[in-house]
Amino acid sequence: MKVEIGNLENPASRKDYFRPWAPGKILNGAGVERKGNAMRKNIDWLRVIAEQAPDKIVLGAKGARSIDDLVQGRYTRDRASVTSQIEDSKNDEIIVLPACYRLGGWDAQKAIAFDHGTLVRLDSVHAKRQLPEFDETWRDEFDFTTGFNYQEMQTWNMTPERMLHAAVDAIRDQNPEKTRVGYAWRSPSNPGLHVVSLLHCIEGLELRLMQDYAAWKVLPELLEGKRGRKVEQKLRNIEKYTRFFDAKDLLPRLDLSAADMIERQCRPNSRRRGWHMRVPSRSHPGKYHSIIINNMPIKQFHDSDLYALKHTWSVSAQDKGESEQEYREGRRHSPGRDTPSKQDVYFTANSIAALHSIRKIHRYKPAGWACADLPIAIAREELQNHADALRYRTVILDTNSKREPIVRTLGKTEIEDWLWARVQLSGFRSCLTTRPQNLYSADVKNMMQFYEEGERYVA
Repeated sequence: MKVEIGNLENPASRKDYFRPWAPGKILNGAGVERKGNAMRKNIDWLRVIAEQAPDKIVLGAKGARSIDDLVQGRYTRDRASVTSQIEDSKNDEIIVLPACYRLGGWDAQKAIAFDHGTLVRLDSVHAKRQLPEFDETWRDEFDFTTGFNYQEMQTWNMTPERMLHAAVDAIRDQNPEKTRVGYAWRSPSNPGLHVVSLLHCIEGLELRLMQDYAAWKVLPELLEGKRGRKVEQKLRNIEKYTRFFDAKDLLPRLDLSAADMIERQCRPNSRRRGWHMRVPSRSHPGKYHSIIINNMPIKQFHDSDLYALKHTWSVSAQDKGESEQEYREGRRHSPGRDTPSKQDVYFTANSIAALHSIRKIHRYKPAGWACADLPIAIAREELQNHADALRYRTVILDTNSKREPIVRTLGKTEIEDWLWARVQLSGFRSCLTTRPQNLYSADVKNMMQFYEEGERYVA
């Protein structure tokens, strides 16, 4: 994620940190000055950039040689080659996608809310047969069906890491042009779908990291003069994390306060599986999302692995501040029924940030409690860089109401679709994990990048 912090004279505000980039801001990265009526429209500016600085433009279509080729359809659609182009592009290059990759209006609604085929199923028969232990000679003995059951979980150790890996392996040979908007599964205790978006996984972790910076900035002042074991432990943790960058220079320049911290609304229930969290909004500073989490996979040392697994696949989150969750849930029809499922669970970016916060609360196993693996993907460096390229360096050609060509940024559904193309091409191990301990130092460093006046800020 790119965070523009402005400069000392004109610092950026918190509302700008998560704001999507406009097409003009992306095109400005090519270094060609915009002036005159000839470049009043973004599409005209893009043509001038392609003429004056052709090395700054990456045409996202096979066989296209100019912007006009993309506008007039003189190209061959090839998502795999374009995905490789995006991976090989430089930080000062702009990727231009043709209109054939548009996913808006009814197409986007159908993909994200109605169509089962756009979801990568972690509990599908094909995914289960990708497990390393599976042998074709066992086909008759283990008659896999779509969905999870407790016997399969225990016998095959169906952890989130293994099942997400198997699901990605299951789609490696499929058509790369297929639209995908997330992964899903059905738990034994809930007939509805649990749906997770890769982009929301990235955005949720970014929100969690931003609250860490807020805590590092605010807590030392709040804890000043206080004593106690917990206070000392918090101060040690802050010192441990802030020694890797110049905290005294960077933290005061960030427009963050206690309002940007993720907090518990109340104590969890006796088994620590029910939580009520308050998560700040990404786009509206000062506003909050109330997150209710059930079946959090918290266990004690004497609990069995099956106990943790069944709650892992049954975890649910209700985001009371997000209308997107209400829109997406309960639209897909249940198998064999004509009525939509009313028990779907859709994980928003704010609910994913809350899940990461609860996981971190239990990192030192307080009173013997520990958090099992969550079915939430964490992007590695390769996928994080790919997401940043799509958000900050990619535009797509489209048409306005007058059928005139225009330039716009990618929508969230389109970004999600291209993220899955990257995962399908590169595989699970280089793109994803579900365990924070599996991340490399480069994975963590590239999640949050600070920029001052367009230049990378190194604290």
